[in-house]
Amino acid sequence: MLDEQSAVRWHKPPVKSGQMLELEWSYHASHLTRRWNDFDTQAGWDPNRPLARDQFEAEPFYKAELTAQPFWEHQAELTPPQPTIHQVRLSERRGYHVVLAVWEVADTGNAFYQVIDFNFS
Repeated sequence: MLDEQSAVRWHKPPVKSGQMLELEWSYHASHLTRRWNDFDTQAGWDPNRPLARDQFEAEPFYKAELTAQPFWEHQAELTPPQPTIHQVRLSERRGYHVVLAVWEVADTGNAFYQVIDFNFS
């Protein structure tokens, strides 16, 4: 099951604490976009508990925002490139952590979510 969580369930590519990393969003359907936020798990999180919002930091370690408003007058500016590539600096972490990447749609209350498991050194 995709929503099962444990300390040994998922592959964890190795990364260095604080390193720059390229994160790529590829879209099957384009949506007007408001922002992308990347959150990481808090120090001391429980990897054997199902993932929940309270296991992630309250503030994103990376944010990219498209500020043109109103969305119906700025469709070109709010349409993301395909693919969208972000150069992000990972947080200072040690051991197993999860990154929650959130893509927020501008013209609805919807968002898309991706989780990435890493082993930080």
